[in-house]
Amino acid sequence: MRWRCPAWGNAAAYLVVTDDLRRPAAFAGVLSGAQGAGSIAGGLLCGWLLQRRGEAFTCWWGAVLSALGAVTQCLPMIGVVTAGRVLIGAGLPWTVIAAVTAVQRYTPGNLIGRVAAGANTAVFAPTALTIALGAGAISVVDHRAVLVAAAALTVVTALALRSATPARDDPAMV
Repeated sequence: MRWRCPAWGNAAAYLVVTDDLRRPAAFAGVLSGAQGAGSIAGGLLCGWLLQRRGEAFTCWWGAVLSALGAVTQCLPMIGVVTAGRVLIGAGLPWTVIAAVTAVQRYTPGNLIGRVAAGANTAVFAPTALTIALGAGAISVVDHRAVLVAAAALTVVTALALRSATPARDDPAMV
């Protein structure tokens, strides 16, 4: 699982495979394929969704899908875990593409380089931190607690960003 907050679950993902699903670690490849299929579908739908609903809506629902997918990893059923990985895969492109689109759309041309660099750091740097935190956390708490914390942190972050993002029809943003 690769995204801002659900990266906490990166180490937990292997425990889901080996402990909960009782499959060999190589089965993580099957789940990665499901996530990839979700990413393809999400990526194909993203432009349509951005055009009709805007960046804030698309980013918010991408985060919700990712959080829901992280929570489903707590249920030890192959079909549910696989469907959750598809949700994570679909949500990831929505959040990233919406963020990059917002930077490009609302940043003055003379600042685009600086703002894009800052936005990329804000979007991608937490992944490295949360992978390390998640790996440490599973040695102290149950991996399902790490997945639920990842989902909760994702939703809290999305709520904070949603409240700070202007509506698409805001005349100041046209």
